Amino acid sequence: IEQPSIGIDIGQDLGVTAAICKVSVVNPTNDLDALVPVMVTGFQFIELDNNLETIKIESSSGGPDFIPLQDGDVLQYTSETASGTEIPAAMAAFVFAENSQGTALQLE
Repeated sequence: IEQPSIGIDIGQDLGVTAAICKVSVVNPTNDLDALVPVMVTGFQFIELDNNLETIKIESSSGGPDFIPLQDGDVLQYTSETASGTEIPAAMAAFVFAENSQGTALQLE
């Protein structure tokens, strides 16, 4: 199965062995456009060590300093590996968004 490009190499011995994205919506529908996020309203990134203990949490949502992201905007994240103190074994990313009708979506 070919995975869409997410800007990093995925595979055995490449550092990232898998990447999965699930879109959740409160009221499921058969309308595929309802599952397409058009504005990011918040995010949370969690890095875990080999024992699944939290190494780093970075998040933002809805506050006065958060500017919602729209089509073409980029959200950048720097891993804890940049500090050289620990190497994460896993990462969870949650992105909170809205579709074109203003319905909340959650990408996991």
